[in-house]
Order: sequence, then C-alpha cells, then structure tokens
Amino acid sequence: MTIGYCRECKAKVSSEAKVCPSCGVPNPYRPKRIGVLGWLGAGFVGILAFTMCSPSERPATSASTPGAGSQSVPAAKTASQIELEKRLALQKLKPQELRPILADKLLPVCQRSNPSLNYIKVEVRGTALFCVHTFYSEHSLKIGPLGPAISAWMEEWTAELRHAGVKRVGVYGTGEFASGSWFKFE
Repeated sequence: MTIGYCRECKAKVSSEAKVCPSCGVPNPYRPKRIGVLGWLGAGFVGILAFTMCSPSERPATSASTPGAGSQSVPAAKTASQIELEKRLALQKLKPQELRPILADKLLPVCQRSNPSLNYIKVEVRGTALFCVHTFYSEHSLKIGPLGPAISAWMEEWTAELRHAGVKRVGVYGTGEFASGSWFKFE
C-alpha cells in the first residue's frame, strides 16, 4: 500500500482507497508527482556525482572541450592497447633496426629458461638471433626448457620476426663446443 494524494482535494489517501475520506470522490488515488524542481534537483545530483568520481571510475570517452580550441581528452588506454600500439610501431622500423630490439626481447626468455648458465647473451648474426652461452650441447633445443621457451617466444613475435627478415632463432655455444642448433623461421 502506498500513500498518494486525492485528485480533487489533494488530501493524503491510500492507493487502495475506493473513496476519498475528505471529499468523497470515487477512486481518489493520484501518485506523488515529481515536479520540475524535483527533476532539476535529481539532474544536479547526478552531475555532481559524475564530476566527483575519480577518473578511473568514469566511463572512457573522447570528448572535446568547448572554447579550448577543440582540444580532445583521450580515453584511458588499457595495458593491452598500449602493448598493441608498441607492437604496431615496431612494424614501421626497418628490418636491421628491428633485429636488435628482438634480440633484447629474446634475452630474458633465454635467461629465465636456463638460470644456471654462467654467461648468456643474444647476438644478431645476419638474419639469425642466437642465445649464446658457454655450456652448450647439441641437444639444447631438444632437451630441457630452452627449446620450448624459444618456440613459444617465436610464436608470440611471429609478425615482427618476419618483418625483420629473421631466418633462424637458436642457441650457440662458445669455447670448445663452438657450434649451434636453431629453429628455421621461413
């Protein structure tokens, strides 16, 4: 049961009343109305709430600020959008500029997969990228964590590797076992 106002005398009546107790009009219930001031007040509260919430809680929009020479406010970018923009920027580089960047990205993969190695670096040799370390064996890519780690990295960076003209990614040993094994990438 809700309380409203009589449509004739404006006295308070129940929504279930058949007759107004004050004036006797049949079916007197009229729901409470929100007047113009009520709507203006609700709008003001809504605008106030929007402006007071932190920027991270606001919806992402691109809006222009009037009177400021049509400056636009960029929407907040997610980490994946930023990463995508960086990856697209790499595609604009020349292959010889991109290869050292890819070598820098491959180095942590090699270091994480074989933390016990005493010396490791990534070299760019022509169109090849090699993880170089002193304890190399012919099976470095087939046994242990290095092969799967490099394979997964190659899958993730396929577009950039193709753009850089990289033909091989692998492992190379120094010292008495100066040889290598690699994944062909063509």
